[in-house]
Amino acid sequence: RRARVYTACAPPRSQSVTDCCISQPAIASAAAARETVPQEQQQSSMPVLSRNQVLKGEFRVGARLGEGACAEVYCCERVQGAKLSRAQKLQQSDADLVVKAAPIPPQSKKKAKDYMDKKRAADTLFAEHLLYANVLNRHPRRFGTKVGYGEDQNCRYLVLERLGPSLGDEMAETRLTPQQLASIGADCLASLEVLHAQKYVYCDMKPENIMLGTCSSGRIRDKDQARLVDFGVATRYVSAVSGKHKAEDEGGGQAGTPRFASLASSSSPPARRDDVEALAYVLLCAAADDRLPWDSAQSDEAVLAAKKKCGDAYGVLAALEDDLVGFAGDARPLGDFLADARALAHNAAPDYERLRGHLRTLAASSSKRRRSGAPASSKRRKAPAPMDESSSEEEDE
Repeated sequence: RRARVYTACAPPRSQSVTDCCISQPAIASAAAARETVPQEQQQSSMPVLSRNQVLKGEFRVGARLGEGACAEVYCCERVQGAKLSRAQKLQQSDADLVVKAAPIPPQSKKKAKDYMDKKRAADTLFAEHLLYANVLNRHPRRFGTKVGYGEDQNCRYLVLERLGPSLGDEMAETRLTPQQLASIGADCLASLEVLHAQKYVYCDMKPENIMLGTCSSGRIRDKDQARLVDFGVATRYVSAVSGKHKAEDEGGGQAGTPRFASLASSSSPPARRDDVEALAYVLLCAAADDRLPWDSAQSDEAVLAAKKKCGDAYGVLAALEDDLVGFAGDARPLGDFLADARALAHNAAPDYERLRGHLRTLAASSSKRRRSGAPASSKRRKAPAPMDESSSEEEDE
């Protein structure tokens, strides 16, 4: 899996951001990922931005840190003496910055094979900018802060507060404790609750999109705080016409990463239950040392089939029994978390407080395994009955 190399903290402020470099493991990871790209595509792909390039006289571009499906990511810093709007002055801080950039394809190349892909990437960045402006910037503790947005030199860019390492990075370094995992889960759940209250679903829950801490003056701070990033596939779960929850039979198409996607996401429109179920898989994956029962599947269809083969939530837990041996707590609360997520009706609102209760139980779990009976990770409980559609929120009915 490709490393999110841009999550590492920036260099000290005494060192120019344009002088920062990527770590050797990150370079090796990026090189390995490039091996899967055809040689002709590698040669034709050009960086969207160049080092020391200045965007609209406000931000100076630094080293290229990585790329996602829709944008490339670079270090950046404010240009000294640049004129700031009133909103930008209010957002000024000592936080380090990154810029996401996507090329804007010219209309003259409308017949080019990659025209629609590039246009879609640029449009996705614009949609993410709107989501930050309307929702996310009101909650910097949950999502970080958007600092700037614009178009310059045939590219669209989004400047963001730089956050700490991802949960994926942390999982590669150490085995998380039940207390750490419960804290990360509670922060992610609170972030989802904010999004859901604004009629949005996240759709891309995975360890690489969960950032731990912030970067300020080249140092990672508040690493015990988790924030969500990358909202390119976030979408509204209510109809733009009726204002009601989209019906389950409207069909859907799986967004995000299949490894963590919910069972229903392949056949139904995105719903709040999908975010919660995906979070359950992320927490189970972290507890099981970055493993899930369907990791050997070779296609999206095979992943879905393997998930169904596991049966209910406690079947998933049982399939991870060997991988959970090194976990320092009782993983059954995560099974309860997953069971509650799967029991939700399509348009039902999650019981966030009940889910937080499972995380509190996880944090308080003993590091000692039960010595009698079935292992704690595989002992089956009765799954909760599916929530009836009538229990959904009034505005969703």
